[in-house]
Amino acid sequence: MKQIYRFVSATSNWDEFVAVFGGEDNELSLPRRWDGKDYYSDLDGLFFAYLERINKVYPNSFLAKRVADICSSILDIVRIYSHGDPAEAYYTMRSLMSELIEYPMYVNWRQIGDLFRMTKTESNVNDRTRIIHAPYDVRTKISTCRYSIAGFPCLYLSDSLELAEMEMGLFTSRTKAIAAKFTLDKDVDTKDIIILELGFRPQDLVNNKNKRTDLEKGVRYSINTCYSSLDVSEANEQIGAPQYYMLWYPLLAASSYVRSGRDDPFAPEYVVPQLLTQWLRNMNTGRLVGVRYFSCYSKKASDVGMNYVFPTSGDPIILKDGIKQFCPVLNEAFKITETEYILEYESIKQLSEALGKKNTKKAFKLTRKDFKNEEKVEIPNGEMYIAARSFKDCKYLKKVILPNSIIEIGDRAFHGCEALETIHTNTFEHGAFFHRLEEIGDNAFSGCISLKTVRFPDTMRQIGNWTFYGCKQLETINIPASVTQIGKGLLSGCSSIKNIDLDVENEQYCHSSRCIIEKNEKTIVVGYGSGIISTPDDIRKIGEGAFSKNINIESVQTSAKTIGKWAFEGCLNMTTLELGDGVEEIKEWAFQDCTNLIEISFPTTLFRIGEEAFRGCTSLKQISFPRHLEYIGEGAFYACTSLETIRFDGTKEEWDAIEKRMDWDLNAGEYQVLCNP
Repeated sequence: MKQIYRFVSATSNWDEFVAVFGGEDNELSLPRRWDGKDYYSDLDGLFFAYLERINKVYPNSFLAKRVADICSSILDIVRIYSHGDPAEAYYTMRSLMSELIEYPMYVNWRQIGDLFRMTKTESNVNDRTRIIHAPYDVRTKISTCRYSIAGFPCLYLSDSLELAEMEMGLFTSRTKAIAAKFTLDKDVDTKDIIILELGFRPQDLVNNKNKRTDLEKGVRYSINTCYSSLDVSEANEQIGAPQYYMLWYPLLAASSYVRSGRDDPFAPEYVVPQLLTQWLRNMNTGRLVGVRYFSCYSKKASDVGMNYVFPTSGDPIILKDGIKQFCPVLNEAFKITETEYILEYESIKQLSEALGKKNTKKAFKLTRKDFKNEEKVEIPNGEMYIAARSFKDCKYLKKVILPNSIIEIGDRAFHGCEALETIHTNTFEHGAFFHRLEEIGDNAFSGCISLKTVRFPDTMRQIGNWTFYGCKQLETINIPASVTQIGKGLLSGCSSIKNIDLDVENEQYCHSSRCIIEKNEKTIVVGYGSGIISTPDDIRKIGEGAFSKNINIESVQTSAKTIGKWAFEGCLNMTTLELGDGVEEIKEWAFQDCTNLIEISFPTTLFRIGEEAFRGCTSLKQISFPRHLEYIGEGAFYACTSLETIRFDGTKEEWDAIEKRMDWDLNAGEYQVLCNP
């Protein structure tokens, strides 16, 4: 059984870090110069030297093994890309990041100060829209950059004008150019901003204790922002900010080469950072995403400050005039000063002081907040996508009219639209999605408490996770034959649902006993109804969130082998749970907050109860555990405040031998354990 560790240390031990990255003329220092001949071989040599040092300090350790895997994956990315398969290189990057992000390193964006940007201009213009980012209609003029591909607009910013000047040379060459100061809008939701932290050089962390403190604060912020757990083989191994950095170092190093041939059309130094940016943008649609990194223009420039890059979120949905060629996500996130013509200033310092005194505001009036008081929105003809979070929390929006061309609705697109009653096209009303719609993202309509009826078209393929979470008045939905994927928790909290109309021609799913069942896996993906819920006998699994927050359920009878995460969480009126022989595993949070559940008798086949599975079951008084139970997860019966008796069908020695994770019974009632003598 693997041990689970989380970053909890207040102050990390940096001695091992210094042993790896310290010493005079350390070859691991960044940014790295190379001869411009063979990028793969140079990177391979750097990783070989790094792994030698890691293995000396952490011999045969989890950290050394994981670092070796990361180095190997990055080399695969470069090799695959150089062999002419960028798509496969991206998939390899995506696989790497799915593991690396378990050790998150994000920037605490609230601590970011003023940022600056310079750009060339033909004349002295005082226009915020001229400096926010290159418009979409000039894609052909956008060249490749470290963190962006040719033709794709990104917003590059620096935390000092001096650094911007060193990289661009516009002031020194007396080029016609403008400059502006940017500030992040403090009203943006923290969950809507992700900025990867690649801004610390290893030599800075070796020599500067303040930098170490900054990194530690950033790691703590990262872990508080997203759940992080480490699967560690060695029980005594310590994981802290220095080790997080060591795991990220190979990616940081591969992204931090000084470009050898500045005029060459292809830059191998850019392969890894460009794929990283694509992953960051694709996996976090609708959010402001970015990377903070130290300058790699030269080693001297890397001493001056840090750069930021924020990719645009693709073509925006055109809702009002004035936003057509620019990214609404960037516009919503940043405020900008009026631009200054740099030829009117004698020094960078003078220009910086002038910008420092100016106030910032949005480049465009249009932001998501502009729709707060609107009751009706009609999407223009020809639009294909509703971007993620487009109408999030527009509480007065009652009616949305879609063009027939829409094929996708993004994550949380209408989340929290409490007044939303109708979504239809120009052709049909009454809640009909029409013609071409193929995919609906996660939480797309969560919290739309006034929505009553949903009709999907015959083109629908994928329905995301928690799509209608908390839609309390939703009564009916249909699932066409074309649907091949239904996400978890589809109808969580939909207490008024009366019917799910599943097309009998659907090859993936069938309808039985008020359940939508995935045929091949024998898994209930969606359940509804009231009173007694009895699952079909041949069911193997109750899927994640299948009956979540169904307040109409009073009793559950099932012999499914596995009860998935959140399967019955929040079923407030459930009083009886009958688990038949055949139930082997109850996953995390499966019955969390079932506050009226009084008694549970687990079958002899049960061997595992997941983390917080019965957390907050405040009426639970008696539990009967089978003899062959092996595992009770962390917080499994947390806050079961009425618990009086645990009956165990085995000896006290067998009870003590069960693996019970930390705080499994924390804040439970004063119970007694009765074992079989």
